[in-house]
Amino acid sequence: MTKTDAFRIAICIGLMFLSAKTLDAQMKSADNAKVITISNNELLVNISTYGAELQNIISQKTNHEYLWQGNPEYYSRHAPILFPFIGRLWEGGYNLDGKRYSMMGHGFAKDEIFELAKKDDSEAWFKLTSNKQTMEIYPFPFELTIGYILENNRLKVVWDVKNTGNAEMYFMIGGHPAFNYPDFDKKDTYHTYLGFDQINEVLSYVNKDSTGYLNPDRTANVISLDNDGLFPVSQELFKKDAVIFENYQARKVTMYDKNKNKYLAIEFDMPVFTLWSSPNKKAPFICIEPLYGRIEEYNFIKDMRHREWTQNVSPGERFLTSHEIAIF
Repeated sequence: MTKTDAFRIAICIGLMFLSAKTLDAQMKSADNAKVITISNNELLVNISTYGAELQNIISQKTNHEYLWQGNPEYYSRHAPILFPFIGRLWEGGYNLDGKRYSMMGHGFAKDEIFELAKKDDSEAWFKLTSNKQTMEIYPFPFELTIGYILENNRLKVVWDVKNTGNAEMYFMIGGHPAFNYPDFDKKDTYHTYLGFDQINEVLSYVNKDSTGYLNPDRTANVISLDNDGLFPVSQELFKKDAVIFENYQARKVTMYDKNKNKYLAIEFDMPVFTLWSSPNKKAPFICIEPLYGRIEEYNFIKDMRHREWTQNVSPGERFLTSHEIAIF
């Protein structure tokens, strides 16, 4: 064995050890979480203090579960909040003011315990405040508040990012909700139909390349709608992983069942949204993700300020946005 081979093996063992420690810490955090319930006559919603993550969206009339239940064979989460980054970062980190920081994919908020800040029957608010551990990997003081508000058949999701520091703060934020297909059958070619409230006549998306990042010279794919103006979704759509729509192409995505009856809709005002399901598997769910941000380009080594769709907020100010999920 050469010295180079020994060094590589040592690095791999070290990374495995760190991954195991990270997973163990996440499991301990999840064990300390509480599940908070809100409801009205239409819907029952459960949210965990672990990541302020949705756990259930259940119809009170039919008892149908709309939210994916995290079968690890396909995808172990439900609807994580992505902050302060979206996607996997080049070589596991980012540059800021000449310093390199490590950062896990989709940021750290999804694996933090949030404080329950406020609750009544039909709404709940969760808060995460920067601390010593977050400052080591993300050097900005902040308060991140996540709100869930029920009104009739709609769930409003609020993201409130407050800069509590003395310098301009840079971040991304997004949602990764996974929804059960309404009438899933592995034998079907198409698992759902999607309708879009489009800004332009044509919708186009980009994919990751073989490296798992975006190619700076990528070309866009135009989607084809059927005679009813709907987009039939098959597993083939996700053969290259996520399908990424940029530049405010739509304000609403509606899911339909196989008979083209409305199932649910997600309404947003974000520059990016993605569709995702487990690649190369007949997975029973689809993620519809409203995002202020997206995965990095290949070999991105610039300061994080220059990453596309990065947001900023001044000291003492807040960045406030929301989206809504409607159940039919």
